[in-house]
Amino acid sequence: MLSRLSLVALCISAAGGQTLDTVVHFPREVDELFYVPGGNKLYVTAYVRDTWTDHIHILDCSTMVVRAVVRTGSRFGDRRAAWSPHHNKVYLGVHWGGPDTAGLLVIDNSTDSVVRRLPVGVYMRGIAYSSTSDKLYTVTGQGGIITALDCAADTVLAVIKPPDYSPDWVALWDSVGMKIYVGCSGWTNCDRVTVVDCITDSVVAVIRSGIVCPCIGVYNPFRRKIYLGAQGDYGVCAVDCAGDTVAARFDSIWSDFDQVPAYCSAGDKLYWFDYRGPIYVIDCGTDSIVRHIPAPGGNDVSYIAYAEWSNRLYVASHIPRYANLLTVFDCRTDSIIGQTRFGRNASAREIVCNPVDHRIYISVRWDSAVYVFIEELQPIREQPALGRPVHAIRVWPNPARDQIWLRNPGPVPLYSACGRRVTTLLPGPNDIRHLASGVYFATPHPRPLPQGEREAAVRKIVVQR
Repeated sequence: MLSRLSLVALCISAAGGQTLDTVVHFPREVDELFYVPGGNKLYVTAYVRDTWTDHIHILDCSTMVVRAVVRTGSRFGDRRAAWSPHHNKVYLGVHWGGPDTAGLLVIDNSTDSVVRRLPVGVYMRGIAYSSTSDKLYTVTGQGGIITALDCAADTVLAVIKPPDYSPDWVALWDSVGMKIYVGCSGWTNCDRVTVVDCITDSVVAVIRSGIVCPCIGVYNPFRRKIYLGAQGDYGVCAVDCAGDTVAARFDSIWSDFDQVPAYCSAGDKLYWFDYRGPIYVIDCGTDSIVRHIPAPGGNDVSYIAYAEWSNRLYVASHIPRYANLLTVFDCRTDSIIGQTRFGRNASAREIVCNPVDHRIYISVRWDSAVYVFIEELQPIREQPALGRPVHAIRVWPNPARDQIWLRNPGPVPLYSACGRRVTTLLPGPNDIRHLASGVYFATPHPRPLPQGEREAAVRKIVVQR
């Protein structure tokens, strides 16, 4: 298997701190990427033309060696994958042009092997995982069916089929309100957004978004808003998850199913790109467009992705008859800090940011390759830091009840008021139902800190029930 792959180390430096570290070549055309934190792996989709099916290459990101190849026997859908950390299982939505007997592949992430094939419908096009309830929600394009599954047993808990419209395309999880938001397609009532309660697995609201076929989106956990875009039309809307109402609409932004937006957590803003025009910067506090960033080099934008650890936006665009252009933006100022060319044929298919080793993965279909970039320079500081730098600990919500999110790239110990270490917070959602109500302190430094550094390095967290 590995003899058919070639690993080429290039180590070509580029301005702005990004370095083309490695190019991983595959025997077939590559498409979608999916990063799994458990084991630090990258799932790479490769299209097999003679069988019209996809193979999934599981890449070990620490060694850049392919661990296994999963033959799906079907086609893997765009961005239809989820990982359950509770059971270390990866779910891949697959589809075929006609009836699909596979539906959902369940992969044991510890052995890299398929353990189940679940028939969840025909032409699956949306997937969302609720870590708090440990449930998976899938959306099928044909029939407009939402399926809720128990990830412990991989069994169906509920099937939802609205009578007068067709849920489709996208599913997003509201981690604070424990709800799933599903897009729509079809000709009748095609602006609907279905809201499913993750506790009861029932529809609790249907929102009229005012945009045609909501097909792509992103979740802002701090504002509890979901931003949805139309399918091949003008229209983006902001949904307030607290009241399940439309908070704002942007009728000037063109959207389509392959134009995935990026949320900048450090600046609480959204980047939404039009492959034919600019990148729109939306202030999530005011829900207003605050900036138009011209497409780098005047080229068509293929994909964008946000690296939280460095507060940078990576933009891949295609240079006709030449190659691809990777442009790096400093999200504090939305200014370019670096550019480099890569690849030979066609445009980039997808960008994935790896928070563990701080690498950027970009797939290029006709090159049959994944280009791996690594950052070597830290973000530029406007003012020199005084004393030893201390990174702030960012958590939400605070006060918290059953779950708390850590925004830092690495784990942070949590201590009780008497100084006893009670748990370790990991990046992303953390279940804290086992903690008693009270005051806790998150700090990477259990010992006393020098004068002036305690406030920046310690975050008080209140658990309140």
